[in-house]
Amino acid sequence: MNERGDAEQTASVCRDFLESPPAAAVGDALASAGITSDGIVEAVRQYVRTRVWPEALARVLSSLREDTGLREGYVPERYLLTHAALGSMPKLSEARIAPDVETLMRREYEFFARPNPNWLATFESGSRTSVAYAGMAVLKRFTAGQSHWEVSGLPRSWLLKAPLRDQPRILGTILRMGGFAPCYYQHIMPPRSNPPFLLERRSLRSWFLIAQSMEMQPEIRGIITASWLNSEDTLRISPHLRWMNDVIVNNGGILTHLGLAREDSGFLVGSPERQRLYEAGEYRPREGLFIWPRDAMLRWLAECRAGKHKI
Repeated sequence: MNERGDAEQTASVCRDFLESPPAAAVGDALASAGITSDGIVEAVRQYVRTRVWPEALARVLSSLREDTGLREGYVPERYLLTHAALGSMPKLSEARIAPDVETLMRREYEFFARPNPNWLATFESGSRTSVAYAGMAVLKRFTAGQSHWEVSGLPRSWLLKAPLRDQPRILGTILRMGGFAPCYYQHIMPPRSNPPFLLERRSLRSWFLIAQSMEMQPEIRGIITASWLNSEDTLRISPHLRWMNDVIVNNGGILTHLGLAREDSGFLVGSPERQRLYEAGEYRPREGLFIWPRDAMLRWLAECRAGKHKI
C-alpha cells in the first residue's frame, strides 16, 4: 500500500471507532458538557503536561465510567486519544520524521481505535503508557518502536547532580553540542508482548530511526536520557543489558550518573532478583545519564548505512 493509502486506512479506522455507538455516546456526553473538538485536543495536551485531565473533562469521564461497558473498554480515554490523533494525522507528513516513524505513529493511532484486548489496561488514566499515548496523539512524542522520544533539553540542575569528576566531561560535551537544548529525550517503551523483552536488535533499530529523524531536524543537538536501566548498578546484576550503554559510549556518547533512582521508577517491576537484592540492601540503582551528541549519532547513522553496524 502506498503512503497515501496507508494514511487513509488509518484515518478510516479512527473514524470508524469514533462513529461506533459506544464512542459516539462519549462524544455526545462531551458535547453536552460544552467540551468542543478544540477543547478535547487542548485537554490531551494538558494531560501530557500534568498527567491529570482538566476538571470539567474529568467530571464527564467519571460519569461515563459508571457504564461498565465503557469503563472496561476504556472507551472514554480511547475516544479522547483517537479524536486528537485524527486531528494530528495531516500534520505527520510535516513533522520532519523518518518515513518508518510516520508509519509507526499511524499504527499507534490504529491501536487507540482498535486495541488488542490484552492491552486495554495501558489506557488507564495516569499511567505511564497512557501519557505516552497522549503525547503521540498531539505530536509531542514520537515512537521509533522500542524507544520513544520528545523534544526537550538537558536540565542544568542535572550537572550539579553528576559526580564532580564527570562535570568537566559533561560541560565539554555540552559545548561540543552548542548548548543544553533542544535535544531529543529518549524513553524506553517495552513492546506490547508477553513478556515485554528489551532486545538489542529492536533498540538498534529504534536508534537508527531516531538518528534518521534527527538528521531531518538540524536544530536538534543530540539525544539524552536518564534512567536506572543505564545505571552501572543495574548492569552489574543484569549484564545481559550492557549493550544499552555500549552502543552509545563506543560511538561518541558519554555516560555518567545522577542521584538514586526513585523506588517507583520501575526497577522493582519484572525482576524478582532486583527486588530481592533491593530488599537485602544490595541494590540501590542510580539514574544513569547518557548524552549522545548530534555529530556522533549521525556518524553512527552513516556507518550503519555503510554496513559497519548491523541494525
